[in-house]
Amino acid sequence: MKNPACTVCHERLDPVAGAYQSFGDIGHYLDQFGGKDSLSDAYKCPECYGGEPGSTDYQEGDTWYRDMRVPGFEGDPAETDFQDSLQWLAQEIVNDPRFAKATVQFWWPAVFGSEPLLPPLDAEADEADQEIRAFNAQQALISELADDFQASGFDLKSLLADMVMSPWYRHSTLSNPADLESRQVELATVGRGKLLTPEELDRKNRAVFGRSWRQWGDGTNPHTIGLETAFVGQWAPYTTFYGGIDGAVVTKRNRNLTPLMSNVAESMAIDLSCQVVIEDFNRPRLERKVFRRVDRDTVPGEIIRTQAALRGKVDDIGQMVTHTIKYDARFVGGATKLMVTDLTRDSHESVDSNWTGAELSVRSITLLRNGAAVKRYWGEDFPRTSGFSADQWTDDEGRQHWRGHADNDGWRMHPGAWVEIETDLGAGDYEVKVELGSSLMRNNVNDEMTAGLSATATKNIGQTASGKAARRQISDIVLNAFHRSPTNAEIQTMLNQLTASATGAKNRTSWFRDQGNHCETWAIWQNEELDHQGHLDRYGDREGMMRGWTTLVHSVMTSYGYLHD
Repeated sequence: MKNPACTVCHERLDPVAGAYQSFGDIGHYLDQFGGKDSLSDAYKCPECYGGEPGSTDYQEGDTWYRDMRVPGFEGDPAETDFQDSLQWLAQEIVNDPRFAKATVQFWWPAVFGSEPLLPPLDAEADEADQEIRAFNAQQALISELADDFQASGFDLKSLLADMVMSPWYRHSTLSNPADLESRQVELATVGRGKLLTPEELDRKNRAVFGRSWRQWGDGTNPHTIGLETAFVGQWAPYTTFYGGIDGAVVTKRNRNLTPLMSNVAESMAIDLSCQVVIEDFNRPRLERKVFRRVDRDTVPGEIIRTQAALRGKVDDIGQMVTHTIKYDARFVGGATKLMVTDLTRDSHESVDSNWTGAELSVRSITLLRNGAAVKRYWGEDFPRTSGFSADQWTDDEGRQHWRGHADNDGWRMHPGAWVEIETDLGAGDYEVKVELGSSLMRNNVNDEMTAGLSATATKNIGQTASGKAARRQISDIVLNAFHRSPTNAEIQTMLNQLTASATGAKNRTSWFRDQGNHCETWAIWQNEELDHQGHLDRYGDREGMMRGWTTLVHSVMTSYGYLHD
C-alpha cells in the first residue's frame, strides 16, 4: 500500500477492483453466508481461523475491506445512489472520452485478425516511413469508427458492421501492381484474411459441411454439457494446439499459422472429410447438407448408367444363357469408356449344401448409328483393346491379377467384377448393344443375375448432364466454403482432381475403406451393426466417387481460404 513501486499501479487498479465488491473469488454474487456481502470469513472473524480477536477493521454492514482503497474510478469514489458499485463503474467508463476509441481497439484484433499498429521505435529505419503512414491511416480510421460508435448511442452491432464494411477490412486488390512491392510493409495488414479461431472454425465446419471434427453426437446428450468436438465443449482437446486460449495459462491467441497448427488442420481434414462424405451420401438427397446435386455413383462425364435383369438358370457353370442389352444415348464426341459390371449379389450362396455359382460373360459390344454398326468389340479381344481395364485381386505376395479372363465365349468375369474398354466416336446419337452370357446355377439363391452398363466420356465432360451436375456441386461447395463463386479454371482443376482420385480409388477396390482408411464412422453411427447387405449399401463405392469427393473436401478444408475469413 505504501511502496511507490507498487502504488503507481495499485492506486488506479484497486478502486476499480473494489467496484466488484459484490462478487466473490469465483464470480458468485454476494456469495457469503446470509447473502449480504462477498467478504472473506477470515477477514470478518480472524479468531475463527486462528487469528487475534479484534484484529480486523470489519464492521457489521461492510461490503468492502476497510484496509483497501475505496471503490472508485480515476480518483472519484463510487456513488451510493446506484444499486451496485459495478453499475456506477460501468457508467463512469462509458462516460469517459477514451471509451469509444478503446472499444474500437479492443475489437480490432477479433475483426481484423491483428493487433492495432504501433508507431515505429526507430523513425530512421529503412521502412519507418511506411510504418508511420500505416499507423496514421489506421488511427484515423479508429477515430472515425469511434465517433460513429458514440453517435450511434454505443451500438456495438453498428460498430462491428462499420468495421467489416471499412476499406481496411474489405480491400484486397491494388489498382497499381507496383504498390505490392513498394508499399508491402504499409499494406501488410490491410484486407488480409483473418485466421479463424478454433471456435470459429468449428462453427464453420458445421455450417458448411454439417458436422465438425471429432464431433460426438449432436449436442443433445443429457450427460454432456452441449456439443463436444475437438475445438469446443467441456474438453476441446485441440483448442490450444490450434492457437486458442484456455483462459488460464494461455491467454493470447496465435494470429498466424504455426507448423503445429498446420498439422492440426491437416489432421482435421483427414478425419473430417471422410466423415462428411460417407454421412451425407447415406442421407436421402433432399436431407443432405452438401451433396444435393450428385449421388455416390454419379461419375462426371457419365452418359449411360443402366441395369438389366438376366433371367435363366443352368445345370453346369460351363453352360450359358445369352442376353442382349440395348440402350440409346447421345455421345458428346471424343474418348468414351464403356463398362459392364456384374451386380449380382450372394453369387456363391446356394439353396442346398452343394456348391453354386453365378458368372457373367461379355460376348461383344456394338455401337450403331441409324441402325448401322459403326464399331464392334469382341469380348475375347478385350485385353488387346484400347483403354482396357478390369477389376483386380491381390495375392499374398502383393501381385495383382484380373478378376476375369478371355475365352471363346468372350470376357468371363468373376462374381461381382467389372470390365472396361474405350471407344472414340463423333458427337451424336447412338445405340449401344451389349451381348452377354449368364451362367446362373440352378441351386443359386438368386432367381436372376443383374448386369450394369455404363458409358462415360473422358473428353468434353462438361457437355454431359453428369458433368454439369458435378461442376455445379463443386461450385456449391466453393461458394459455401469461401463465400465466393469459383472461376471456370478453378472448377476444372477441382473436377480433374475429383476424377483422378476417383479413378485411382476405383482401380484399387470397390469399398469406401481402402489403403488403411480408418474413417471414424463410429462417431456418426454409434453401436452400428450391419449385415452384409447393409454394409454394402453403406460403404460400397464401386465407382470410387465417394473417395474422390473426400479428396476434394480435404483440399478445401486445408486451403487458406477455408481456414481464414
